[in-house]
Amino acid sequence: MSDTPRMQTNIREGSMADIPRMKPEQLKEMLDRGEPVTLIDTRTPDDWEASDIQLPGAKRLHYSELEARLDEVPREGTIVAYCT
Repeated sequence: MSDTPRMQTNIREGSMADIPRMKPEQLKEMLDRGEPVTLIDTRTPDDWEASDIQLPGAKRLHYSELEARLDEVPREGTIVAYCT
């Protein structure tokens, strides 16, 4: 069993303060265990292109588009949104 904090958060009703945070090491452990994780890269296209950090399999959704495009985010497993 994972010690990763789990919480259901409704983006339309909650605040960003309600969303649990995790360290990169925790994410790596989850991925190593094969847990279902959806990665969402919230950077702008320019920031993404300029970065040397691009996680394989991550879905690129700028944070300003998240609410409008929630139907594209799988509901199974853990959802991890990140920027660098």
